[in-house]
Amino acid sequence: MLPKPWVTLGASGAQDSQPATDKMKVDAFTRYVGWSDEDDRQLLALLPRTEPHMDAMCRAFYAAAMADPMTRDILHDAAQVRRLMATLKVWLRELLVGPRDEAYAARRRRIGEVHVDVGVPHAAMFAAMQVVRAHLVSVAAEDGRCEAKTLLAIDRATQLDLMLMTARYHEESQERRAVNSQGLLVSQLPAMVALIDAGGVLTSCTPAILRRFGWQGPIGTKLVDLLPQSMVDTLDLAALIDEVFRKDRTLTLPNAEFLIDGEPHTMTLTLGPLRQAHQLALLHLEDHTTAVRTEALLMRQQHLARLGSLSATIAHELRNPLAGISGALQIIRKGMDKEDRYAPIMGKVLDQVHALNRLVSDLLAFARPRQPEMQDSVDLCQLAREQVDLLQGDTDRHRLHLDCSPEVALRCDPVMVRQILNNLLLNSIQAMPEGGDVYVIVRPEGLRVEDDGPGLTAEAKAHLFEPFHTTKVHGTGLGLANSHRMAELMDGSLRAVEPLRGVGAAFLLRLDDDASFSQPTSRRVDLSE
Repeated sequence: MLPKPWVTLGASGAQDSQPATDKMKVDAFTRYVGWSDEDDRQLLALLPRTEPHMDAMCRAFYAAAMADPMTRDILHDAAQVRRLMATLKVWLRELLVGPRDEAYAARRRRIGEVHVDVGVPHAAMFAAMQVVRAHLVSVAAEDGRCEAKTLLAIDRATQLDLMLMTARYHEESQERRAVNSQGLLVSQLPAMVALIDAGGVLTSCTPAILRRFGWQGPIGTKLVDLLPQSMVDTLDLAALIDEVFRKDRTLTLPNAEFLIDGEPHTMTLTLGPLRQAHQLALLHLEDHTTAVRTEALLMRQQHLARLGSLSATIAHELRNPLAGISGALQIIRKGMDKEDRYAPIMGKVLDQVHALNRLVSDLLAFARPRQPEMQDSVDLCQLAREQVDLLQGDTDRHRLHLDCSPEVALRCDPVMVRQILNNLLLNSIQAMPEGGDVYVIVRPEGLRVEDDGPGLTAEAKAHLFEPFHTTKVHGTGLGLANSHRMAELMDGSLRAVEPLRGVGAAFLLRLDDDASFSQPTSRRVDLSE
């Protein structure tokens, strides 16, 4: 069964046309040699005189065949030669008896196919047939007279059989030329195209697909061993290749999603057979990753613009009333005695008003982010050390570790980087209420924050940087959204990555997206001490 996403583009519906081809060949060849009913009568009359000589003819036939070194390498087994001699006797009888119909042609075709498959040279068949012709002429001339009609029938019969059997050599040559032409054509295409045989083995491919997957010397290797495992597993590629050849149909999978080098990619994959005797199929890949990402980014920007406009309106409407409420509460609280039983309640109310005010500030920051003020040669290690020192002083349950490469100076907005780092560190600390370790790794490419906490759920990963989406009871869902936006404003990126220690959550802030992030060193400053 095909996976549901696959769409059948078309199937040939062709039935086995070989019997019809055999009939056409035998009709055409008999006309070509000028075959007549008289030829049938002459050969049938020759049969009784030929049968006593069958064994000698077979021995002479294979003696001539074994004179060729290539044939001798193939027919090296004496028992095999004895079996072939018995088959040759059947063939000699049919040569004289007929009838020369499509079944006769099919048997000759199969003889030719076997010779091609085992590698008998083309010329060896001509030499062997000449031996048969000479023996038949010798038998016909035994009584001292040989009619011209008999010689003509022998000549036509051996020519006809030779034509039928060697036709397969001609077909093989044509097919090889077609395969070579297709391979040459494929190698010049600018698209990602590959040719495979019925066993799924790569026979040719374009430079574009070589570059895309980094193949080195792939010809002769199974396609399932060359493509990324994510593609092979998602498509059940081996079964699909079998389906394409078995049912002679072309299949396409639009916008399939795979992981290549750990990054998500979107491709349309088309796999279809090439209708020829040499079974080949063409694989065509179209990479839509850039287009899909651009479309998703555009939609996200439109969504954020609408959400930002709404957030700005709400923040504006809330800020003034909150300021009035906060001022009034502070005045009332100052007029209360310290022993007033409502004083603690008033403090809690003020705390909630301050929390609402922070939410309004976050909304405004999200709705109207300021443009970055980029500075050259910002000491990222010093910035990270200050921020980590600040947060370490506020917690005694968590141990903050800093791992810095020497002399890390980058172009960035230090205020934005500080805000991003603060958000990431707070997220890690809040993810481990019972305490734990948080690691900050600074490299010339940017910085990485990871922890030993419970990690990110699939649901959290799916909505990681969406505004107002949070798993915290008291969270606003704007910290990571604002951090992600600030990273983009600095022409950088912020994303979740696999933790180096195999547990917890990890985030990578890159300020140079063209560089690769190096592994942590063994040198680490423990700021919990």
